[in-house]
Amino acid sequence: MNKLDISIVVPMYNAAATISACLESLAGQSYPIAEIIVVDNRSSDDSVSLVETFKARHGRLPMKILVQKENKGILPSYIWGAGVARGNVVVMMHSDSALPTRGELRQLVAPFEKESASVVAAYPKVCHPESVWRTYNFWQKLMFAPVG
Repeated sequence: MNKLDISIVVPMYNAAATISACLESLAGQSYPIAEIIVVDNRSSDDSVSLVETFKARHGRLPMKILVQKENKGILPSYIWGAGVARGNVVVMMHSDSALPTRGELRQLVAPFEKESASVVAAYPKVCHPESVWRTYNFWQKLMFAPVG
């Protein structure tokens, strides 16, 4: 089995309530990550400082923090992050989600190791704290409800 160079792109905007859980779930993966690229969309909370603290604490995990000059939204953030990524596989992840087990990334990239896939889709666990979760209406919560 070939090891892949995995770049993770995580756009964020005012994600102080969730970004640490997101990054910790990535740091705990059993599959090696070549780099994590966090793209900030001009957050007005302490999201960037939380990412910088995480980066300092996990020095073995290469990280880049890119800061937009203005909030351009999620798609331009993914495009910018993917454009600077060095890995041969780019995984895109939301700042309010986490990978629930240590083996999630390994399962996600397994089809690429067999050279039989060009796109793989998955969904992570949303990690909103209860105080944030209570701000969503019924229909928004339904979108995040676990299946099965």
